[in-house]
Amino acid sequence: MKSKIRQGNETAVTLIEVGPRDGLQSSDAFIDTKDKITLIQRLAECGFSQIEASAFVHPKWIPALADHRELMTHLLADENQKNYFARTALSVLAPNERGFENAIACGCQNIALVVSASDTHNQKNLNSSIEQTLEGYARILSHAREKGLTLRVYLSCVFDCPYEGTLPLGTIVELVRRLEALGANEVALGDTIGAAVPNDVQKVLKALRDVVPVEKLACHFHDTRGLGVANALCAYDLGVRIFDASLGGLGGCPYAPGASGNVASEDLVYAFERSGVSTGVSLTALAQTSLWFESISKRKLPSKVFQSQKGGLQTIPPSQKDA
Repeated sequence: MKSKIRQGNETAVTLIEVGPRDGLQSSDAFIDTKDKITLIQRLAECGFSQIEASAFVHPKWIPALADHRELMTHLLADENQKNYFARTALSVLAPNERGFENAIACGCQNIALVVSASDTHNQKNLNSSIEQTLEGYARILSHAREKGLTLRVYLSCVFDCPYEGTLPLGTIVELVRRLEALGANEVALGDTIGAAVPNDVQKVLKALRDVVPVEKLACHFHDTRGLGVANALCAYDLGVRIFDASLGGLGGCPYAPGASGNVASEDLVYAFERSGVSTGVSLTALAQTSLWFESISKRKLPSKVFQSQKGGLQTIPPSQKDA
């Protein structure tokens, strides 16, 4: 992995901020590109070492991210890299070969793919079977190795599927094994509909640690049933040090009924820091960013920690260099 993505000691965690992509992908309202740029810059200033900024998918399927090319071209410009992203890696989702080629054409170095453990969900999400998806990803991963790119793969529906229910543990283990063998730098285990409880997390991670190094595993929890933080703390106890989180608890998969927001970045920062685990993220700056985003998006963010602090915050406008 590139050094600016993964830094820190053995007990610290890396929080990957996925709000600009996963948090916005199912939004009915389009957030102006200038506001997205400001959001991502502010999140970098909060201390996140990696931010997932957008997705290279056809606007027909995810209209909220239709500006991905314009956004990434701007963010990856030399001046922005110097001013904002010297210590923050920007990544994008590119769930097919065409998206991958378009992403690298814009200069993206850190790219995420996605496949589901459920064939039904995979068909609805990617319009292909799991085997067809993996066949395409084998070519992408080979290409990525040649170019020295960093690729993570999201594995969706690890703990439950809205169409097929709970999947066999052996299916999960075999898919993670195959993804690692294909060359994925990291596999992010997705609780796509927020169904998991800590006992589920424990069972899955104990099985996976016998197959791949735990350092190659990340967790992507949703807080649909209020257990996102508990699941993250459980995964931490089992050796996971990389967690996805979303500004204010934004998010949800548009192809998974009932999948409400990702676990909130504020909630994970509070839980880990209160437990003595460094995140490198300023909770105050993050909450102020969420307050600003509420004001420009006209939507209430569900993060419990953010809402508990909201009354004492002041809306801080973007800095002059954001303008």
